[in-house]
Order: sequence, then C-alpha cells, then structure tokens
Amino acid sequence: MTLWYKRLEQGTVELPKADGDTSHVTIDGVELAMWIAGVSLQSAKTRRKRLVA
Repeated sequence: MTLWYKRLEQGTVELPKADGDTSHVTIDGVELAMWIAGVSLQSAKTRRKRLVA
C-alpha cells in the first residue's frame, strides 16, 4: 500500500472515480504522475502508441 500526501497551494485535487461499491481505486504510474501534477483525470485522454511493423 502506498499513501501520497499532497499539499494544496490553491484549489482542490480531483480524486479518481471508484467503480461501483468499491472503496478503493487502482491507477497506473502515468495517471499518478498526472494526478500529482494537477492534471484533470476526467478531461485527459491517453493515447496508445502506434507500432510500426
């Protein structure tokens, strides 16, 4: 288990949405970095990398 603490300089932090009746969420490293940087997870879209054969 990892716990992150972030001090709010201004505004609020958007928490990731939990699915259904669960009380926890799982995010990957990219989403964690975006969350710490203050990027809105709802409006951000990740792209799959195109692989050239």
